[in-house]
Amino acid sequence: MSQPVDDDLFKESTMSFGEHLEELRGALGRSLVGLAIGFLIGLYFAPGAVKLVATPLENALSRLHVDMTTKEWTAAENDSLQPEDWLLLEEQQMVPKTIRMDIDQVIGQLSSNGIIQNDATANHQFREMDIPIDNVEGIAKSLVGMKPAFLRSGAERKAVWNAIPESSQQSLAEIAKRDAPEQADRSELIAILNNLVASQLFANETFDDLGDLFASKNKGKQRAFESLRDNALATDNPNSGQNAQRLNRLLLATISDNQNLAPRKRSIDVRMWEPSDVRLQSLGAEEPFIILIKAALVLGLLIASPWIFIQIWNFVAAGLYPHEQSYVYTYLPFSLGLFFAGASLAFLFVFEPVLDFLFGFNVMMNISAAPRLNEWVSFVLFLPVGFGISFQLPLVMLLLERIGIMTVKTFQDSWRIAILIIFFVSMLLTPADPMSMLLMGVPLTVLYFGGILLCIYMPGKSLAAAPEE
Repeated sequence: MSQPVDDDLFKESTMSFGEHLEELRGALGRSLVGLAIGFLIGLYFAPGAVKLVATPLENALSRLHVDMTTKEWTAAENDSLQPEDWLLLEEQQMVPKTIRMDIDQVIGQLSSNGIIQNDATANHQFREMDIPIDNVEGIAKSLVGMKPAFLRSGAERKAVWNAIPESSQQSLAEIAKRDAPEQADRSELIAILNNLVASQLFANETFDDLGDLFASKNKGKQRAFESLRDNALATDNPNSGQNAQRLNRLLLATISDNQNLAPRKRSIDVRMWEPSDVRLQSLGAEEPFIILIKAALVLGLLIASPWIFIQIWNFVAAGLYPHEQSYVYTYLPFSLGLFFAGASLAFLFVFEPVLDFLFGFNVMMNISAAPRLNEWVSFVLFLPVGFGISFQLPLVMLLLERIGIMTVKTFQDSWRIAILIIFFVSMLLTPADPMSMLLMGVPLTVLYFGGILLCIYMPGKSLAAAPEE
């Protein structure tokens, strides 16, 4: 049977319920004043803090872009990345970007700057890349269809046919009859076409009225044709030869109804290297201000945390007996150490593994990521606070044991249920992924058993362990 504790031992510390409420009100008031001062100090450091907490996300986004690029290139049948490319990709976080470039534009710019010598009049000559082997027969037939015996559209076709030498006319007729033209047939056809492109077809009086020949519903397109001819006929225009070739190719394509003969941009795919894009987005005008306030608030909480913890433990000490109040000076630094240990764990070791885990699904499904800065800052700023508070678990266990609500034996017998509760709470306090839950749950499990050891070896006496008669 329990023996009553000597009332005289606790007489000096007896507090009524009203006095407890008054002490709590004072502790909360002082804590809020400390938080307000910390907030004002945090406003000064908030921009730097936002930049600091954005670093893990920027690093994770950069790795995401590199991983997605690596997956894309390694999955290609013909992986053309060289060892030097991989150094750029992995060490310098550069990603390749394929763009299509206009060859003639590039050559023209290099030629105009004297870097290379270029014959501008050759830009609209036919090349093998312009005419696939399968199109040789059809193009030959379209040209043969212009000879006078088969005229369908009058003098324009006749003028083109007459511009072809007789020997070439015979060659075209033979190519048009072949079911499977060969490389030599394509080369001969290209030579015939290039002779036509270099001729003066556009200057023939037959083609005076380009408006009828290039009839178009698009007025801008029609004006472009007319301007092209004016420039081709201008003897003082240095580009007249190039314009004449372009115009001749348009004439051939229009008269023969074969668009394979039309001038086309020659382009190639070129790989360019650029830094991985890791910009964080702000979708509202008010978001930067809200982010700044959030950062200042959390910084203020961290700055004022020693003062706030002092007020909390002073409130607890006010309800303790004189021989137990000395423990506050031991618990307070221990409490602060646990808080900052939890916050540091979240910032240094939790963010990047969690982000890599989550962004792994982006790589798997080939989905790019563009996180909002406001959502990320909220996550980054408040998760360390959650870790810091949850790391107070050993002290909470010690307090419950000292005031007699729980016993060491209860903690020891209920460890399975306690671990289940720890991981459930970790699931609620962290993002919806198993990695972050484990990164909080495992340390808290270790702290739970550390709390049991604290209750056993910490100096002091539990109120539940009163001496028996």
